[in-house]
Amino acid sequence: MELSSQQTGSLKGTVLDKENGDALISATVFVRGTQKGANTKFDGTFLIKDIPVGTYDIEISYVGYKKYEIKGVTISSNKMNSIEVQMLSDVALTDEVVVTAKAVKETGAALLKDRQKAAAFSDAIGASEIAKSGGSDAGDAIKKITGATVVGGKHLMVRGLGNRYSKTQLNGAAMPSADPDQRSVHLDMFGSNMIENITTVKTATPDRPGDFTGGAVDIKTKSYPDKYFTSVSLTSGYNAQVTGNDMVIGKRGSTDWLGMDDGNRAVPQAITNAINSESGIPNGKSLFRVKDHLAQANQLIDLTNSFDKSMAPTSYSAPSNQSFSLSTGNQYEIFDSPFGFLASLSYDQSYSSYTNGEFGRYRLTGMGNDSLFPDYIARDSKGTQSVHWGGLFNLAYTMFKYHEIGFNFMYNQAADNFGRSQTGYYNGSAIPDRGFQSYTSKFTERNLFTYQLHGKHAIPAFLNAKLDWQVSISDNQMLEPDARFFAYDYNPNSESDVMRLAPDATNPEYTVNRSAYTEPSRIFRRMNENAYNYTANLEIPLKSVVDFDLTVKTGTSILRTERDFNERWFVYQTTSNQIQSTDAAGYPYQFDPETLFDKMIGVRTNGNFIDMPMFISYTDPNAFSYKATMDVNAFYAMADFKVFDFIRLIGGVRLESSKLNAVPYDKSDQKLSTYKSEYKAINNIDDSVNVDITFADFGIDKNDLLPSLNSVIELSKSSNIRLAYSKTIARPNLREIAPYSSFDFVGGFIYLGNPFLKRSLIDNYDFRLEWFPNVGEILAASIFYKDIENPIELNQPTVNDQVRYQNSKRGTILGAEFEFRKNLLKTISMFGLEAPDWTERFTYSFNLTLTHSEVEIPDGREKTNFIETDPDAKLTREFLGQSPYVVNFDIAYSNQEIGTDLSMNFNVFGRRLTTVMFGITPDVYENPRPDLNLIYSQRIYKNWSMKIAAKNILDSYTLFTQNYNGTDYNSQRYQLGRQFSLNLNYRFE
Repeated sequence: MELSSQQTGSLKGTVLDKENGDALISATVFVRGTQKGANTKFDGTFLIKDIPVGTYDIEISYVGYKKYEIKGVTISSNKMNSIEVQMLSDVALTDEVVVTAKAVKETGAALLKDRQKAAAFSDAIGASEIAKSGGSDAGDAIKKITGATVVGGKHLMVRGLGNRYSKTQLNGAAMPSADPDQRSVHLDMFGSNMIENITTVKTATPDRPGDFTGGAVDIKTKSYPDKYFTSVSLTSGYNAQVTGNDMVIGKRGSTDWLGMDDGNRAVPQAITNAINSESGIPNGKSLFRVKDHLAQANQLIDLTNSFDKSMAPTSYSAPSNQSFSLSTGNQYEIFDSPFGFLASLSYDQSYSSYTNGEFGRYRLTGMGNDSLFPDYIARDSKGTQSVHWGGLFNLAYTMFKYHEIGFNFMYNQAADNFGRSQTGYYNGSAIPDRGFQSYTSKFTERNLFTYQLHGKHAIPAFLNAKLDWQVSISDNQMLEPDARFFAYDYNPNSESDVMRLAPDATNPEYTVNRSAYTEPSRIFRRMNENAYNYTANLEIPLKSVVDFDLTVKTGTSILRTERDFNERWFVYQTTSNQIQSTDAAGYPYQFDPETLFDKMIGVRTNGNFIDMPMFISYTDPNAFSYKATMDVNAFYAMADFKVFDFIRLIGGVRLESSKLNAVPYDKSDQKLSTYKSEYKAINNIDDSVNVDITFADFGIDKNDLLPSLNSVIELSKSSNIRLAYSKTIARPNLREIAPYSSFDFVGGFIYLGNPFLKRSLIDNYDFRLEWFPNVGEILAASIFYKDIENPIELNQPTVNDQVRYQNSKRGTILGAEFEFRKNLLKTISMFGLEAPDWTERFTYSFNLTLTHSEVEIPDGREKTNFIETDPDAKLTREFLGQSPYVVNFDIAYSNQEIGTDLSMNFNVFGRRLTTVMFGITPDVYENPRPDLNLIYSQRIYKNWSMKIAAKNILDSYTLFTQNYNGTDYNSQRYQLGRQFSLNLNYRFE
């Protein structure tokens, strides 16, 4: 044994039961030839510091297990060495076992090992893989997981199911959504530097929430390090289509770079004072006579002028994308127990834009027609400034070896400043053969506070039981101040002049046509949502009592979510639909959208009568606001045991009591009468029948017993067959049951909530064959089937573009997943061929998900139209958002000796339904968009490293189409541009 008294190193590791993978608590680890040693903690881990450098034998002992000896473990100066031991009980051993030390494993390999031992079907990606893929946030990372896609860079879909069918957690706790219209958490709010790993579970076990069907994603934040470090990272990015070019964007504020509104978008104080006054804002439609109403008319115009008059987005030269991150952490000894912390801060500002987009609305006017009729065709320009920044602070302290207490705090701030301009040709029935122009600008601010206090406790005196608990509180706010929409139409000089905004010079006929589209509007939205989650789990291994592998687990969960959503509308109205030829001062006016609100806002008198060409009107906010709550209380009991040495069963039941309620601010009898009529229509009740409905009846109040059984059949030490059945539920999100309608500025639809929605019940069947041939490698094939009762779908829009959430009767999903991750050298060796050593540095992975879904078309307009068109038509279609296939392919090169990493990753999804159209008009589908990225990382000098990334290399079109008679009609078409970035990182240690 070679020793050096001048320098020391450290040794950490994990001690597990080889048969079932359980952590062994209070096992003794001793470094022979020294006085150094430690006992394992509740999770089987240990840490021994200040070991003189050299080579040692490590001795591990534990009551009921034969002694282990690890030969030749090398301790290096100022290095953290790692080992893992899997011990067999003395019942199964006749001789002492000697093993050799294992090398430190990459995170991806460690996660695969956890996956092999997991009770449920799972997939995961670790921090090292996220870094190599170049992902900047959780949304980028999750796209590499089998069967997972991310819509809009934010919303998770697993196995083609999203929103209410998928669940996102942070460190095992429920997270509120920053989007009032979606249940799914905004994944782009979690920077990659905060993430230790992301695990996706696809089959239910009783100890997990029962409200997921596609998958449950748990984002685990990083814990404290083994020793001090500080890491600083700077990134600059360039988009070939955006950077340095003009883009449309909403009016900018002085603090937009912080993802916060500076207050200039707030409702003017004069408006607030008037609303709170006894008389309120005057109703311009009732002000006629000079003698009686002139003072009120002048007051109304003053209030109208208090708003900023800019309704169109501005032009802005986009700078480069920038990001920054800073992380630091350390570990100390307090009363001979480890105490550690990790703090992280990240900031990202990016720009996206296109100016050559296309937008169209088509409809089929008759079954005999050869083509679709263009209601609306436009040139589309859109720009977004996105800012995300956040901080993470984690503390953890281990007391008396068996107890760990931790506290996590996370703050995320995000904002999108959005602008859009559309210029085109409107040929709808309300205003045929007209030029059309629309402007949209919207600033959306989101912030999220999360506080998590958690504990883990080992109880050796009580059969080595484990207890863990967590208290999680999240405060989520969404602010959308002064979202502006302005549209008008005009008489074009000729159809070819429409795209150039060339109206007929002699007869312009500009109008703001409220019968065809939304009037010029300003909307102020605010949402506050708080989530309180309390969980406790007790796990008791009973192997020493019953003489076979048996672990029982029980626990409880309490979740309370409270939401307050407020929306206020201000609409510009005119005395007539047509924009007048004289302005408010009585002078001739040549229409100009830039000066419209300067010239047209004012009071004119015509004899004894008042004329106001344009004025603001205020809608009672009670019509668009609601409060909602969700209470989910759960209790479960489960057992994990082996029937034979090679068959493991994990089964039990979970009881979930759920109560969802959303009520409008307006609780008048008139409002309730409206919803009574809707209740009758939804349930096919005759209008003459009286129904006793109150606001307390809105929402859901149900108790559900959710059984599940997972089986793991061990074919060999490296391969398993998995079979699973589970019953899960899908609750509507709070927006879907909220009795309120909302206007989508971007898509133009009006979404109606349905307070009478039912929750969906799902029977899930899963089969998987998996093989782990070597460390970090996997080959797996899965089949899954889901039978869904009362799936929630959007019904077909009405002629005035209203759509409602509605239960269908039944839906099914049948799918298969294929995955492999292999080392190139080992692949070549499998075929008996010799390969050069450099091939060991290459790994490649591929996963494919195939799905087929069917959902019965809900009763109502859509089904009626189908039957009238074709009485023999199949009254089913695929689920909204369901891709028939998802493909991921990665190839990576890693040379740790010179610090080089190269990776290429490719992703594509199949054509998926996005919008169900009115009547017999073909639906809108999003076409496949292949995505290819290249990432090169290099250690430059000592603690310096750099990363060069090229993303969206193919720059494929994002394309939404309607297909009729073999011809595709573009509903929307645009490109996002190729992106290039350079990252520099320095790590202090």
